[in-house]
Amino acid sequence: MKLPPKSFAHNGCGIVRHSTLWLKPEAVAQIDFLEWTGGDHLRHTKFVALREDKDPKKVVRET
Repeated sequence: MKLPPKSFAHNGCGIVRHSTLWLKPEAVAQIDFLEWTGGDHLRHTKFVALREDKDPKKVVRET
């Protein structure tokens, strides 16, 4: 997973990343989105549902 730089701008707002806390996957969410940006971010996201039929540890980015 690629992290944003310690300081970056998103939609005109300055965001500062102080530290990172990695979590173990426990749930899978189905998300609709318009596209992946050049910086590997999702654009125009919408939560659809939780997926109980998928194992969180086996989910990977679709290509």
